[in-house]
Amino acid sequence: VIEAFCHGKPVIGSNLGGIAEIIDENINGIKFEAGNYSQLTLKIKNLSSENTVKMGKNARLKAEKQYNSTLHYEKLINIYKFMTETY
Repeated sequence: VIEAFCHGKPVIGSNLGGIAEIIDENINGIKFEAGNYSQLTLKIKNLSSENTVKMGKNARLKAEKQYNSTLHYEKLINIYKFMTETY
């Protein structure tokens, strides 16, 4: 999901687990009920190219703001610091 966002692509994903937590419905992708293929089909059919482009731009912005290398580095360092202080 994050890699697609980095490339400015919206994601169609099931509403399970981590995928659902990253996708903001109709902002940077769409979600469907896992295993519900008719719902997935309907959501795909209702996509417009204009809306898809807009969601792609939003996806790229989210990737830049929330999943950039600086933030990733800071999170890793905090984990290492926590681990060394705890043990």
